[in-house]
Amino acid sequence: MKVLICTANLEKSGGVGQLFQALKGKFDVDVEYFIVGSRASQDKFLGKPLRIVGDFIRFAFEIIRRRYDVVHVNPSMNFKAVMRDGTLLLIAKAFRCKVIVFFHGWDRGFSETVVRRFLPAFRAVFSKADAFVVLASSFKRQLIKMGISNPIYLAKTTVEDDLLSQISEFSVRAKHRNAKNPLTVLFLSRIERAKGIYEALDAFSVLRRRRPNARMDIVGDGTELASVMEYVGLKEIHGVRFYGHLCGPAKYERLREADVYLLPTYSEGMPISVLEAMAAGVPVVTRPVGGLPDFFQNGRMGFLSESLEPEVLAGFLERLFANARLREEIALHSFRFARREFTADLVAQQLSTLYRSMQESDDLSPEWSPSYQSRVA
Repeated sequence: MKVLICTANLEKSGGVGQLFQALKGKFDVDVEYFIVGSRASQDKFLGKPLRIVGDFIRFAFEIIRRRYDVVHVNPSMNFKAVMRDGTLLLIAKAFRCKVIVFFHGWDRGFSETVVRRFLPAFRAVFSKADAFVVLASSFKRQLIKMGISNPIYLAKTTVEDDLLSQISEFSVRAKHRNAKNPLTVLFLSRIERAKGIYEALDAFSVLRRRRPNARMDIVGDGTELASVMEYVGLKEIHGVRFYGHLCGPAKYERLREADVYLLPTYSEGMPISVLEAMAAGVPVVTRPVGGLPDFFQNGRMGFLSESLEPEVLAGFLERLFANARLREEIALHSFRFARREFTADLVAQQLSTLYRSMQESDDLSPEWSPSYQSRVA
């Protein structure tokens, strides 16, 4: 069978591109990638509207050329992605392909707008899909409330094999058992307001009043980077180091050096950076968003904070900084869990199983992918 996966640029950090870069070459069916979305070089020379129209034309010709059995599109629940991938879905169905829609992220405000104003149009388009995949049980419930009756599966995501190969249980145990000052908080994400970067800095500032030697490493770039650097200066938050965007060994080094990972994000699908921290044996302080509540064991993998208040977040950091034994126990539990649940081979196997099921039967089983709860229990 032949499968066409529509994905973002594989060179982009985080999200869909990073996931399918990690899965490349691991499927046991014939898979090809079709790149959609922003590409700086094309946007510069063609302009975004022409690039978007060109993507749709190329997509149609690619389906005609290869006669794919299954087309897999990867939107988030936001205006741009729903419009783009809804159009791809209609084109694929026009050529009688079976289509999977894999929602990776979920903008709650946009989904509420859809329900209030555009629900008939949304259902008319997306009910044509043969199956849906989501990263969070909460996303599944919301699709059902929106009137989607097609099979909806709960999936996992993955971390890079290279990261898994470079960090051992021995090194995780040694780091937390022999930790020396200064202890380091890591923030690794796009530098955007919605990722909670300002809350993270305020929490670190509170922590510094208790632990003057603490450091904070900020890895990533984004639209708020310049403002964040200015904010650190104006607030006189000492001990903060900016690394910009890192990938590969440079990123793994920051994960190896970190003692705690902090991401007080507002909303997510499944934040890969949290999974990377777990795989590196770094206790996590984050929020119960997206797919995290489906597997994250509060107190055993770190802490989920309902609050965005800096004092609350700093309290969780202090609990981890003050107790080396707790850090080690959490780090080892997270390290083992990530290597059992978030490998690229496992995710590719699950998706391959779904592709084959779609080719072989029109009656898909809802039991394709077990929930994290059943695995954790």
